[in-house]
Amino acid sequence: MPRETINSLQAGRAIAALAVVLVHGTAATHSATAGMPDWLRLIDGHGWLGVDFFFVLSGFIMTYSHPRLAVGGLGRYAQARLSRVMLPYLPVGIGVAALAAIMSSGVSDHWTWLASATIVPGSGSPALNVAWTLQFELAFYAVFGLSLMIGRPFAGVASWVAVAVLYNFLFDAPPARFNPWLNPIIVEFLFGMVAAKAVSSRYLPNPAAAAALSLLLYLAAGAGTEARAIFALSMAFTVVALVRAERDGRLRVPNFLTVLGAASYSIYLVHSPLVGLGAALSDRWWLSLCGTVAISVAAGLVYHFAWEAPMLKWIRRRRLGPGSPELPPRVDPAVSLIG
Repeated sequence: MPRETINSLQAGRAIAALAVVLVHGTAATHSATAGMPDWLRLIDGHGWLGVDFFFVLSGFIMTYSHPRLAVGGLGRYAQARLSRVMLPYLPVGIGVAALAAIMSSGVSDHWTWLASATIVPGSGSPALNVAWTLQFELAFYAVFGLSLMIGRPFAGVASWVAVAVLYNFLFDAPPARFNPWLNPIIVEFLFGMVAAKAVSSRYLPNPAAAAALSLLLYLAAGAGTEARAIFALSMAFTVVALVRAERDGRLRVPNFLTVLGAASYSIYLVHSPLVGLGAALSDRWWLSLCGTVAISVAAGLVYHFAWEAPMLKWIRRRRLGPGSPELPPRVDPAVSLIG
């Protein structure tokens, strides 16, 4: 039986990925050209909020798509999640690491081959600078899967978040802020899980108003982890409002946004090595910035249709076995980031 696809969330993924592209494109353009307006450079301080939206979306999608552990148990769950993350990531991640090893420029000196090849949470920094978010995703998938195995996904993730918040409150240890297991930003996954439960709840009559109020609180809060958490809360309310509006027939998503949403992970992966190329196309800042976005989106679409989509379809067929019907998921439980 075919399941519901939530196009508004695909559109959200597209917008969040484009926001991250714009952040890196703005930084590259500012380095390569002159005359960029100061107001546009403010994007550098806020565009990363697309990552916070992705984390919220991950919590929502996993809760919505996995009400219980499917047939095959934890092993099949792990295979599905790892293949979804790693198959699109590996060619880009290993390629960037190889270039970094050869050129020794444009990449942080702190990257390691172990982290670049495995993106295991806590293994170090990958050469692909956006891949740190994938380490957070894998940590969440691990805790969610183990919690799902005992039938308590919400309690398991909430306990993980509580330990991280308490650790940082008691010790305020800087290394924990870069550790997916103990970074308090993981509360954003929990917000997404709560949003999945709230979609059908009667106790949240006006999620759009709640989202607007939370967004105002974020603007008043300034910078820091606390402010990002407030923004993530506003995004959780926004997701509830979007899903309800689409269910009620009050929202229709343009086809181009659903296509970009499906390709958002590929766009997220490939854009980082390419923004410098786009920025070098012109000495006029607006042409340079448009070039970074256009090249990133075009390359992401090509990568999605040439590699990501065919490989995921192939691995899904292998997982289901010959002759098994290939049921579309209720919503693609992909790396919602961007991952």
